[in-house]
Amino acid sequence: MPVFLTMVRGEFGPPVAQTEGLYYAAYANDSWVLNKHFTVNAGLRWEQYRMTGVQQHYPFVDNWAPRLGVVYDPWGDRKSKFYANFGRYNYQMPLDAAIRSLSAELDMFALDFAPASTGGVVNVNPNHSLNITPNAATMLNDPSQVIGGTTDSAIFSNQAATEGFSPGTRMQYEDEWVAGFEREIGHGMVVSARYIDRRLKRVVEDVSGVSPEGAVGGEIQQFIITNPSKSTDLFLNEVKPITQPAGAACAGLVNFDSIAGGPGDANHNLIGGLAGQQLCFPNGAVAGSPGADGVSDGFINPVRNYQAMELELNKSFAHGWLMRFNYRLAFFRGNYEGAFRNDNGQTDPSISSLFDFTAGNFNLLGNQFAIGPLNTDRLNTFNAFFSYTFDHSRVKGLTLGTGLRLQSGTPINELANHPVYGNAGEVPIGGRGSLGRTDLSGAADLHADYVFKMGERSRIRFGTDLFNITNSQPITRVDQFRDLSFSGANSNPDFLAPNAFQRSFNARFSARWEF
Repeated sequence: MPVFLTMVRGEFGPPVAQTEGLYYAAYANDSWVLNKHFTVNAGLRWEQYRMTGVQQHYPFVDNWAPRLGVVYDPWGDRKSKFYANFGRYNYQMPLDAAIRSLSAELDMFALDFAPASTGGVVNVNPNHSLNITPNAATMLNDPSQVIGGTTDSAIFSNQAATEGFSPGTRMQYEDEWVAGFEREIGHGMVVSARYIDRRLKRVVEDVSGVSPEGAVGGEIQQFIITNPSKSTDLFLNEVKPITQPAGAACAGLVNFDSIAGGPGDANHNLIGGLAGQQLCFPNGAVAGSPGADGVSDGFINPVRNYQAMELELNKSFAHGWLMRFNYRLAFFRGNYEGAFRNDNGQTDPSISSLFDFTAGNFNLLGNQFAIGPLNTDRLNTFNAFFSYTFDHSRVKGLTLGTGLRLQSGTPINELANHPVYGNAGEVPIGGRGSLGRTDLSGAADLHADYVFKMGERSRIRFGTDLFNITNSQPITRVDQFRDLSFSGANSNPDFLAPNAFQRSFNARFSARWEF
């Protein structure tokens, strides 16, 4: 078996792209104390953001963010309050999109190559370097080359195209509602309860009007950056492909994957139910071309909703002690995580792969558009902290404290490779969180510090912190990638194996001279 290197993706353009982001904002607010019971706060924020790349630029205009808050003190004694707040928060895109989409990034994809060898043995130069000769004998992108018994059909390619913005595209924003109650119950103790509701209402993403099977079949993806939704109409829609016997004449485009037995995806998996068949796309040559055709392109509304109820009991420091108790019941659901994707680790805010394709007719994207618990969803979280400082006796200056943290697990998904890109961890199978959740995690900590006075203006503080004193080590993350990149289904031998545990017992000791 030859030794070879697979480069999934690389960039060969200039090392520096001259980009710029100019952000402008204006804000006005006021507060009215109507009487001893009612206070009203209102504000309005205007924002504009201009993103500039090497080839293109785009201004996000007409972004308004209202704010409103009402406070009601039922007894007028400043010890209790009911409150409700609304706020809209716009999101300023990082310059990743300016570098990659507005500057003609030059990319290489799916490049396989091997060192020169003789009789199956790699030739090593005296200085321990290797020679790579770009010909059919060593460049394994040629379909005639065989790697470990599997024909490699990857094709070297490059890309030097920019992505434009759809006119009228505006900044991403989130709406937040907060309502709650607080009451001071004496001795510095405050009890409170609040409800939080955050909903992502508009996103910015690059989109194309091609289905996964259409892209594998040869349709050309053309991208536009916009605010995607169910009503988006930016492309000429793809006509539903026709199934017909392999080898039959097709006036459109035919799935070109070389897998035997029928059309397949980029991972060399047969498209279900089409053994011995081929896909013919009647308008494959023009499908996905920019231009509204009066029919929605087939996207979904991006959803990212967070709802939580929090209960707290807090005591400020007085008479030598303080405490904090907090419990939160939360639900984090949707089909869009936000600027960072925790499923596959993609760090391309607003130009991720989530809207690169329409849903298609063969469910190649699994439950990617389905709403369910997002990857960082934790139903229950509990925190408790207590601290006491001795102010008399022989241990005067000694502070003892403890902390307890408990949190429920996060969803476990079955994530398949992307059917076109081949990237691992892209496609949820069976619904989000279909494989349950990770274990309950948490730890108890201890803290102590003692102040030793050395004079009127100098002292030494000795301290220690003991973390996770029970040494509990539950599993906090498992490998959710069902497949390895560019491999068939169920190809990852470490699928569902633990890859992160809660940190074991550890301690910290310190000494600090204060003067």
